[in-house]
Amino acid sequence: MNPRTSLQIARDPATSAVELAKLALNGAWCVRRGVAGNLSTGIQALCSLSQDESPWVREMVAEHPDTPPVVRAALQADRNSDVRTGVARNPSSSPESLGQLAADNDWLVRKFVGLHPKCPPEVLDVLRKDPDARVSDALTLQPPPPAPAVVVVVPPQPAPAPAPTPPKRVKAETMSLF
Repeated sequence: MNPRTSLQIARDPATSAVELAKLALNGAWCVRRGVAGNLSTGIQALCSLSQDESPWVREMVAEHPDTPPVVRAALQADRNSDVRTGVARNPSSSPESLGQLAADNDWLVRKFVGLHPKCPPEVLDVLRKDPDARVSDALTLQPPPPAPAVVVVVPPQPAPAPAPTPPKRVKAETMSLF
């Protein structure tokens, strides 16, 4: 099968995990990258691809939401900054992992840490003051996270007492003294 066809199959979300595991062994890095980015890829294939020679394949494994935390932790220490950026962009990355990546030497890793919805507020505050303007400017332009909702519980008020009925007015002409 030619690489173009294999790549189309690797990217197809309807491709079975069994077929994707076979494609994970393909000689073309772009096919393996397609497998790593497919949400139908099984955990075993992701674990295998996390050690791929190509950083572009490892990057996609780092971004995959089903990549196990222990594998993400190993990829977080990868020598290639694109792979570490993949961990920072992974929706399953923990706030603790993001806090560690916030100290990365690569500005792009730090930027994606700050843009991550799970970025802890204290880390975000530090990154907003990052010396690299590509990080701090991107985060300064971001709206601050919404303030936590404040719920005020008002105790039930007793029902107001009924208004007193005014006394009947008697017309003077109808009154008789005798």
